[in-house]
Amino acid sequence: MKTLEKQTKIVSIGLALFLQCAPVARVVQAVPSLAAPTAYVLKFVALIASTLGAVQAVSGASAVLITSPTNSVGTNGTAYRYRITENSPSTDPGVWYNAKPLAPGLVINTNTGIITGTPTQTGTFVMNVTAGYQNLRAIPTNTVLTVYGKPVINTQPTGTNVNAGQNAVFAVDVTALPQPTYYWRFNGAVISNGTNATLALSNVSAGQAGSYTVVASNFLGSVTSSVASLTIASGTPIAFTSQPQSKTGIAGSNVIFAAAVSGATPITFQWMKDSSIVPGATSSNLTVGPLTDSSAGLYFLIASNSVGAVNSSTATLSVVHIPSVASVERASSSTRLQFSREPGASYGILAATSIVGAAWAPLTNYPPVSVATPTFFTNIATGLPAQFYRIQMTVP
Repeated sequence: MKTLEKQTKIVSIGLALFLQCAPVARVVQAVPSLAAPTAYVLKFVALIASTLGAVQAVSGASAVLITSPTNSVGTNGTAYRYRITENSPSTDPGVWYNAKPLAPGLVINTNTGIITGTPTQTGTFVMNVTAGYQNLRAIPTNTVLTVYGKPVINTQPTGTNVNAGQNAVFAVDVTALPQPTYYWRFNGAVISNGTNATLALSNVSAGQAGSYTVVASNFLGSVTSSVASLTIASGTPIAFTSQPQSKTGIAGSNVIFAAAVSGATPITFQWMKDSSIVPGATSSNLTVGPLTDSSAGLYFLIASNSVGAVNSSTATLSVVHIPSVASVERASSSTRLQFSREPGASYGILAATSIVGAAWAPLTNYPPVSVATPTFFTNIATGLPAQFYRIQMTVP
């Protein structure tokens, strides 16, 4: 028995040495020629060796593995270095590396896998990292780069002018990582509840007028904004005591819009037509004319003082035309007039015995035949002393 064990050990050692120089298949073929116990041992060893060889063959054909950390940190404005590592042979001259997208300010050496540079932007960046050698390529791996940065103000707070009792808002836009803390100051004194990027003041009073700034800070540093001023308007606000009234004017004539206001002086005025500025119309009264069809529209007045601006009510201007006689017909018992008529106007007929020097009197004894626009018919009874007629138009 001892001799058999010794023989088995010797054969096993020889087989191990033999496997380094010859294919496993040949060993398996040689096994049957040995003694039975020894053959069983060699068959078992050959099976294990062939399995290991298969595993080695599979692993040799698998992808390269990225072994460098999947998280990295840097600081905006400070030199940065990161190396991509993988499990390929360190002496292999054909190893290559890549990573993209890179954070602004960084570059990669594709031969060494070293990423260097100075980050110029604060934030979190995800780099897709890969490597390879010979005909193998690593499975891409995401590496998260966190670039910390001290606060930088992108948009400064701006000043504002409000009336007493109104609200005022100041805001600042800051880039920083980690996120900054804020504290607002009024005339240099810290505002206890001013700890956000936006400062909202409600129902302001004269005592809150002054200079406002904000400080944003994190563990890398702090930054102070420029000064934003709050002005509280004082005095009596504008109030209209008389509003402009709608008008209807005859083409070629003039109309006047008038308004009156009260409030702290000085007061400025600006008339508007259909929401457009009327050039030169900067008093409380507005004369429009000579009227044309384009003069028609909506008019209103803006009155302003140190407290604020107020709009008047809107007045409508309509433009009508002088009626023209289309025809005069004399019948046995009446006279018929046909003339143009405008919406919004009222009409009457005046009669006189002479064009010159005679008094024109309104006729009241004629019935209307039609009141349809634009033509108006009327019968004038015969037997009257009048021989001349006028059409009288009245507009509001």
